[in-house]
Amino acid sequence: MKRSKAAEAKVTSGSKVGTSLACPPPTLERPECEEATEKLDVSKLISESEDVDREVVFGGTDYGLVTMATTVRLPIDRYHRKVDLYNHFSVLADESECMQIDFECQDSDSEPSKCFRVTAEQINQRALARKHGKSLQRRKKGVPEVQAAEKCLAENSVAKAITAEQVFHQHGVCKSNRDDLRRFYHSEKLHKEQRTADLLNKKVYDQMASEERQFISCSADCNHQHRPKTPIMLIGTAGTSVGSRIGGHARRGGGKMRRNHCRYVTVGMTNEYNTSQTCSTCFLPIVHPRIRKFVKGTWKTVTNNGTSVCLNQDCPTYQAGTNSRNRDVQAAECIAMAGASLLLTGRTLPPFDNQHSQFNTVHFPTASSTGKR
Repeated sequence: MKRSKAAEAKVTSGSKVGTSLACPPPTLERPECEEATEKLDVSKLISESEDVDREVVFGGTDYGLVTMATTVRLPIDRYHRKVDLYNHFSVLADESECMQIDFECQDSDSEPSKCFRVTAEQINQRALARKHGKSLQRRKKGVPEVQAAEKCLAENSVAKAITAEQVFHQHGVCKSNRDDLRRFYHSEKLHKEQRTADLLNKKVYDQMASEERQFISCSADCNHQHRPKTPIMLIGTAGTSVGSRIGGHARRGGGKMRRNHCRYVTVGMTNEYNTSQTCSTCFLPIVHPRIRKFVKGTWKTVTNNGTSVCLNQDCPTYQAGTNSRNRDVQAAECIAMAGASLLLTGRTLPPFDNQHSQFNTVHFPTASSTGKR
């Protein structure tokens, strides 16, 4: 199939941009970097961290709409325990190797992972968005010309026009109310308030991103609590839900926070394939429970997509009674496992590999390497 010249030019220009903007390998002195996990080489960063007795900690982040970001920490020793669990439950694993797993690790991994959440409501509260909105509405009440102009524009929307005469008429209505709206919204006082709100909004994003990095570097779940940490953030590439058609939510997105992270730490953009459909302990498929709801006078059976349930009876979470978990937390932990396995061994853990086959689902390497290449 032949491509158009415009499409070929777009592909060529994209390849040139990707080549010229290639991120250099991160080091301990300059860890700031943002790159796809497949192209990221952290061998030098890990080796330098080991030389100065720093512990490498991975952080998995899943973006969403209601909850902007859900982040979990994954210390490197916990990663190796997870790989042991995968080899234990893998259908192609050797039985002699399966019996060598440490069952004490299963008990610790059955506990729910601690997470750090960022919601649009938190940012609105810190940035005083509601206060600025109420102040604008209060000032608008003192200017009846603006209220009348907005009401007139709402009643004569161009989207409601059917004929050309209606379009010209409604366009004339817009021009007649243009000066009143410009005097109000482009006043010097309103510009100053908007400038203050933008600066405060930027400050809040920086604070939330800093708290997220501090959570990853926290030593609560690490064996070597006294050692300093080298965080590596692994963020899902499925998007930030900014363009979602679901109404009623502030579409802030996580792009600003990601750009803030890459100024301080290494950020790997990780493929989210199967991360929300896989148990993070036994790496077998999960199910979403179905519940009965009373909707508009009738009882309906609906799927609770916010909960992930593992039905594997041999899974440590099933045996501990903690097999029902939050979907975002489960996905964030699987994103961390998928990205960490790719960085440490050069290939993604088979449950999260969209090109896996029977030839690469055998025993996964557990020994840590200093890099992917």
